[in-house]
Amino acid sequence: MKTLLDAFGLLSVVTILTSVVIYCTVESLLTYAAIGLLGGMVCLLIYIAVSFKRLSSFFSRQSTKYGLNLLVTTLILLAIISMVEVIGARNNKRFDLTHEKALTLSPLTQKVLGALDKEVKVVVFYRRDQAFEFRDLLKRYRDETKNISYQFFDLDQNPGMAKEYRIGSYGGMVVESGSKRKRFSYCTEENITNGIISVTRIKEQSVYFLEGHGERDFKDLDDREGYSDVSSALATEGYEVKGLLLLSEKKVPADASVLIVSGPKQDFLPFELEALSEYIFKGGRVLFMIDPYTVPKLAAYLQEYNMVVGDNMVIDKESKLLAGDIFSPVVPLYRKHPITQNFDVATVFPLVCSVEPLVPPKAKRVDATSLAQTSPESWAETNRESIKKGKVYFQEWEDRKGPVSVVAVAEVYGNPEGKPGEDQPKEEKLDRYLGQSGGEEKEKKVPKGRVVVCGDSDFASNLYFTVLGNSDFFLNIVNWLAEEEALISIRHKKGETYPFSPLFLTENQKKMVFWFSTVIPPLLTLSIGIFIYARRKIRG
Repeated sequence: MKTLLDAFGLLSVVTILTSVVIYCTVESLLTYAAIGLLGGMVCLLIYIAVSFKRLSSFFSRQSTKYGLNLLVTTLILLAIISMVEVIGARNNKRFDLTHEKALTLSPLTQKVLGALDKEVKVVVFYRRDQAFEFRDLLKRYRDETKNISYQFFDLDQNPGMAKEYRIGSYGGMVVESGSKRKRFSYCTEENITNGIISVTRIKEQSVYFLEGHGERDFKDLDDREGYSDVSSALATEGYEVKGLLLLSEKKVPADASVLIVSGPKQDFLPFELEALSEYIFKGGRVLFMIDPYTVPKLAAYLQEYNMVVGDNMVIDKESKLLAGDIFSPVVPLYRKHPITQNFDVATVFPLVCSVEPLVPPKAKRVDATSLAQTSPESWAETNRESIKKGKVYFQEWEDRKGPVSVVAVAEVYGNPEGKPGEDQPKEEKLDRYLGQSGGEEKEKKVPKGRVVVCGDSDFASNLYFTVLGNSDFFLNIVNWLAEEEALISIRHKKGETYPFSPLFLTENQKKMVFWFSTVIPPLLTLSIGIFIYARRKIRG
C-alpha cells in the first residue's frame, strides 16, 4: 500500500514538472499544460494529506534535511537555467563576429524587409546535406519580418511538387506573392531578396542602355570595356535590362524607367538629342556617363540642364589607389542627397573629367547640384599636351583647384508635352503646367525628370565595378532615378564570394604604412640603443 501511495506522489510531482516545462516552451499546448499542472497539484495535496504523519517523521531526520537542502538548491539552479533559456528563446538575438558579416543580412535586404507589407512565400527544394544551410538563411529573414514564410521539400522525395514549381536542380527556389512567382536555380540571400523585390513590385522596371555611338555593351564580359557586371547587378535589384538603338526607334520607349548612356565615343545627331529632351521633359530619367574629350556636342547639350562637363581631366597625386596612377582619383566627398544617404565608402573614377553645376544657371526650370567631389589636393588639368606626356603640374592661372565635382545631379520641371518651353520663374511655370486658373486644377500634373551626369564611364566597367564603393554608388544612382529609394543602401560583400581580400591604399596611406613599418621601428630601436649606450658610458 505504501509503495502504491509513494508511486502516486512521485507521479504527481512528475506531472507538475512536465506541465511547467510544456507551459514555458510550447505555446500551442498552454491549455493542456495548465490542466496538467492543476491536476498534478491536486494529486500532490491528496498524497500529502494521506501520508502526513509518515512524511513528518521522514522530514524530521537529519539526513533528510541535508538531502532536502541539496535538492532545493539543485531545483533553484535548474529553475534559473530554465528561465534564462526561456527568455533567450523568446528574445532571440544573434551576434555576427565574422569579419565580413557573412552571417548577417545585408543592409539592402534589411531595408527591403523593413518596407515589406505583403505576404511572401519561399519554397526551396533541397538535398539532405543542404537543409541546415537554407533553414538558417531563411530564419534570418523570418526574424526580420513575419510577412516571410518558407517551405522545404526534399527534391528526391517530392518529384511531383518539383514538377509543379518547375524546379529541376538541388537548391532550386521559388519566391511567390499573390499571383506572381519567380524561380531561381539556387537559394542565396541575393536571389531571395531579388525575388522579394520582383514579386512585390507594383510595376515592372526596365533599364535601357543606349546603343549606336560606341557605348559600352552591357553584355560584354571584357574586363576593361565590358558592362556585364552592371547588367547582372541590375538584374539582381529586380530590373529588366534592355538595349535601345535610338537611330531606329526614334524615341525612348514608354516603359523605360531609366535610360543609361554609357561612355559614347561618337556625338549624337540632332534628332536624337530632341528625343532625349522629349523623354526628360515628360518625366524621364537618364544617367549620362561621359568620358573626357569624347562627345563635345553632347557635353554642350547638357548645359540645358545646368551642368557643365569640363574640357579637362582630374588629377590627384595624393588620394589615389596604390596600384593606380594620378589619373585615377579616389572620390571621398559626397554632398547630402538621397543617393549618398549613409554612404561613407570612397569610390574611384579612372580618367574622369569635371562635371559641375552651371553658375549662374542657364535654365530656371532645372535644379542642379554637385553629388561627388575629389579631394582638396586634386585639380582639373586643362593642358592636353601635358596629360598626353604624363607630366602634369598644377598651374593656378589655368587649372581648377580641388575639390573638383565629378558627378552632378539635376531635377527637371518639364511639361506634359515633353518640350522645354520657355524659361520662367518656377512658381509661374508650376502654375502654368498645373493649370491653376481661377483656383481650378486640371488633371495633368507636372512630370519631374531626373538627370545624373558622371565624368567617367570606366568606374562601372567590369574591372572597377567591385572596387571600393563603385557598385553601391552606381546602383544607388539607378535606384534614385527609378524612384526606388527603398533599394538605396550599402550592399556588403560576403567574404566567401572572393578568393582573396584585396587591400586598397591611397598614396597618403601608402606613405603612412611605409614610415610606420619600415622607417620608424628601426629608428626607434636604434635610438633606444644609443640612449642606453650613452647612459652606461656616462655612469662609467
